[in-house]
Order: sequence, then C-alpha cells, then structure tokens
Amino acid sequence: MQNNLTRVQYFYGIRPGEVVTLDLHHEHTLVARGSAVWVTRAGDPRDYWLMPGQRLAVEPGRRYWVSSDNEAEAELQREVSHRFALVRVLRKWLAGRRAAREANSCTAAA
Repeated sequence: MQNNLTRVQYFYGIRPGEVVTLDLHHEHTLVARGSAVWVTRAGDPRDYWLMPGQRLAVEPGRRYWVSSDNEAEAELQREVSHRFALVRVLRKWLAGRRAAREANSCTAAA
C-alpha cells in the first residue's frame, strides 16, 4: 500500500528563558529535542514538561507557550496528504503518453 502522506516538520531553537508562542490552525505533534521543554496550553490548568523525545498532541485553535531552562529544540510534526495532486496526475498522463509513443515507435520499426 502506498503512503500518500507527507511529514511536515518545523524546528524551533529555544534559548534558556526564551518563550515561543504557537498559534496553530491544524493538529500537530510537539516533540522535545535536546533538553526538557516546558509547555503551557491556553485554558489548561496543567503545565507539561516534555523530556527529550517525548510528544504532546497540539490541538488547533489553542495557544501554546513553549520554554526551556536549557538550550533546547521543539519540533512540530504534521502528517498531510500530498499537496500537489495535480503533479501526480500530470506525471501519470506523461507516463501514459511516453508509453504510447514508445509503443508506436516499436510498431513502426517492425
């Protein structure tokens, strides 16, 4: 089965004490890299400490604040369907045209 999804990734370098604000319109997964990351979600009374490699589902329409006590990296991941469906259609069409041309040239040579 062919995977028709593309992973989109965004990386945010976070310096100690710096706060990164995230306002997202699509569902993502936040992954801590390098060091622990502190995440505060609007409307949620809890805060989250993500250790390196840990993940948190980021819901669309909510604001998130991401910080760290050390140098860290926050990675946002999102799986999306291939963006360029037209390109796939054109590739199939061109492959068909190429195959038809090759078939015609083979019959003409015979």
